[in-house]
Amino acid sequence: GFTSTNLQLTQSQKNPVTKELPTPELTETSFSDESKAESSQSVGSMALPGSFHSPMDTSERVTMSSDPSPGREIVVQADEVAPNSNPLTSDDSDSGSESSDTDTDDDEVMQWAQKMFGIIPPQKRQEEELESSDESESEIDTGHAEPPLGSFRRKPFTKPKKIPEKVQRKPKTKEQGQVESFKKAAALARKKREEARTPTAAELKAILGEDFAAPSSSSNWVRRSVRQPCKSVLHSKKLRDLLDKLRNNDSDMVVLKMKKYINDPDTPEVVIDAALVALEENTNCQALYIQNFNQGMRDKQVLHLLKVLQQPTCKIWCLNIGETYNVKMRTWKIFAKGLKKTNVTHMYASEHTITPELKDIMRERIRNNRQKHDKHINPSNLDVIMQCTHCWWNPMRAKALRPYLRSGGYEHILYDMEAQGLRGSSSAAPAGDP
Repeated sequence: GFTSTNLQLTQSQKNPVTKELPTPELTETSFSDESKAESSQSVGSMALPGSFHSPMDTSERVTMSSDPSPGREIVVQADEVAPNSNPLTSDDSDSGSESSDTDTDDDEVMQWAQKMFGIIPPQKRQEEELESSDESESEIDTGHAEPPLGSFRRKPFTKPKKIPEKVQRKPKTKEQGQVESFKKAAALARKKREEARTPTAAELKAILGEDFAAPSSSSNWVRRSVRQPCKSVLHSKKLRDLLDKLRNNDSDMVVLKMKKYINDPDTPEVVIDAALVALEENTNCQALYIQNFNQGMRDKQVLHLLKVLQQPTCKIWCLNIGETYNVKMRTWKIFAKGLKKTNVTHMYASEHTITPELKDIMRERIRNNRQKHDKHINPSNLDVIMQCTHCWWNPMRAKALRPYLRSGGYEHILYDMEAQGLRGSSSAAPAGDP
């Protein structure tokens, strides 16, 4: 601080005012009230750097000696003053100083104080400078102040959408197009075969809703006597004639078609059992048609028939056992395996009661059996051969029999689909019926 100060304030160019201030005793930290008022008046009259000037104000020149001694004077001279302007009062100077303090930056005030009073400004810390620079940059970037901490909300994370790349498809070659068309045609043909395939026994049972499961045990079960309500059928005239002819090896039994004697699809099991027992004693039967007995032909009867066919005295080589739906697949497999020990060379079983794989096994077995005998191609057995129809392969179509068919007058049967029971003919047109 200064111990004494002399100020000379010039309010106009014509009458510069020089005021000599007294030099009272001052401490280093305080001034007298009079010096404070006068200094505030002088400061209010001087223009601070960066302060606002009206259009009527002109530039001011401040002269200050480098050695501020008590005998020195500081002269402030204004070039021009507006004619209508009033001299500054103490109140005006206070208001002017307040406006100048609010309008100017701290840095400009410190520069002005350094020039006027030689005060060295305090140095900022590096951290404060960095913070101020960050604040200024954030204000420049955002253009507005940051929101308060409580009002800040985090934006939900969203994954960037993947932009699908364009796939360049190569043009198909001619070979690829042919392969695809071939695959489509094969799939269509396979679908047609599946649709044309007859349903199996399991599928038919599922469609008809038949339940062959054993009855569940109940606490109210009562033991009853075993009854055979169809046993009276055994005394029928047709069945008695059939059983007698089988035991006596009648000539009518060479080609036995059961429906000529028992024409009821619901024939009970006891009737089929009686016929199989009589067939065990027969030795002249060559063709057996025991089809369309859905109720009487069960697992037990099929296994009984296999036992009859495997007897050494049995001469049966043509068999039709179609339209039997109540036989389990396990029983059919046993029957197919047992055909190897029989003389059967031609047969038929419904495709919807067995699987295609099982059918192929049966056909392979009967083809191998054709080497055991020649009854199916012997011209002397032509009368029996012509009655063996409705098989997977009718024996009359053998090439070895063509000349004998012409001479015997049977050639027209080769072109009769109904007589042979070929695919497309009705099942109710058996050949050989009187």
